[in-house]
Amino acid sequence: MVEEQYCQQGILQFRRYDPHRINIGVVGYNLPRIFGINRVLSEREALPLLDARLPSTLIPGCFIALCRLSSSFAEIVSCLSDRAVYHQVEEILRYERYLLRSELKRPWAFKTRRPFRGRIDRVTLTFQEKIMVAEWVINEIGPAWVQTLGRGRPMEYDVKRLSAIILVKGGLSFESLASELKNIGYDATLDGSRRSPCASYLHYIFERKIEGDWLNVAIKMLDEMSVTCYSKFDENLDVFVTDNASVSCDTLEIRTIAMTERLVKEQQPFLALTRNATNTVRTIMRSTNQIASLIPILPYGSLLIADGEFDVDENYWVSAKNGIELQVKLRKGNVRKPGRKKAKKIFDKQKYRKRKLGERFFGSLERRKARCYYIKPENRHKGMLLLGCEHNIIEWVKNKTWCEQFIELNA
Repeated sequence: MVEEQYCQQGILQFRRYDPHRINIGVVGYNLPRIFGINRVLSEREALPLLDARLPSTLIPGCFIALCRLSSSFAEIVSCLSDRAVYHQVEEILRYERYLLRSELKRPWAFKTRRPFRGRIDRVTLTFQEKIMVAEWVINEIGPAWVQTLGRGRPMEYDVKRLSAIILVKGGLSFESLASELKNIGYDATLDGSRRSPCASYLHYIFERKIEGDWLNVAIKMLDEMSVTCYSKFDENLDVFVTDNASVSCDTLEIRTIAMTERLVKEQQPFLALTRNATNTVRTIMRSTNQIASLIPILPYGSLLIADGEFDVDENYWVSAKNGIELQVKLRKGNVRKPGRKKAKKIFDKQKYRKRKLGERFFGSLERRKARCYYIKPENRHKGMLLLGCEHNIIEWVKNKTWCEQFIELNA
């Protein structure tokens, strides 16, 4: 009776009892922290939030929403039951269809959709707004280098603003970057003459002054900014995915394909560590299948998910020694080494399925048609780091917009 009365009045409370299910509860139930959505939802927006397949990393554990409900309580329960049965039947049919494919072409996780996708995905960021975010980051971590007084020509441009310009470069060419600065009238000078550097000077700064370690610090800072947005939900944010990938270059190389030498585009490989909840990059390193270099960057007690490429006995010992839970799908064949034997026993398929969320960063690179047009190897690696900075800036704005949808009611 109580639930029916509240539903007719248009109030729904959502509570997650476990990481894979969201249930409806009674308004007024004593919970430690309850959030409310800052707008009234339509029935079409509210019902998908009750779907048990909704990813738990995208919403707070418990929140209340005001809804315009045109259906009765019995109709809502019937609709949710029909949706659950439909999804279950679809999954069974999809699984049977995929059995007809080879194992390499079968999917290994469910499809997921973020709630309010239309409202969040429409969030755009202008170049000037990116510059403002980059300037704030520079104020926190410091500029890329410190100008030595009394040596060389007097500095014409501000070091902090030059560092911010490089952070927002992303996949732009230096000519396009200089053009964007000119279009917004960005003042990078020390004397306030409202001039911005040219493309050749920006290339000089990128090649001679910018270090890869400093760019990784900026990436980590942008990741922490998104974590701050989600911290009010008191959810576990330390779930990471690591994987190797590559980006096409403009240069060509000779490869032997089907016993024939061909000219193909070079690939720039890299290793990315991404955070599931915020869809941000924690760090980008050179390609490897060892996780030892990731340990100093991971918080203690984190969950790290990786594919079979990282099924190396040493990785299991390193993760256990440093308090990191490593979930790796073991390769086929006999398991003889002790580390792999232990990993096979503790392998959790439900946790491993979260690896799919970590692939969003690589999908974003493909959607943005990211390319690596640098020639020198060190510049190519820094180019990958700049792509990570651009991604984190965009995702921080989306995460901020998403978290602002929820207001804590019992603060």
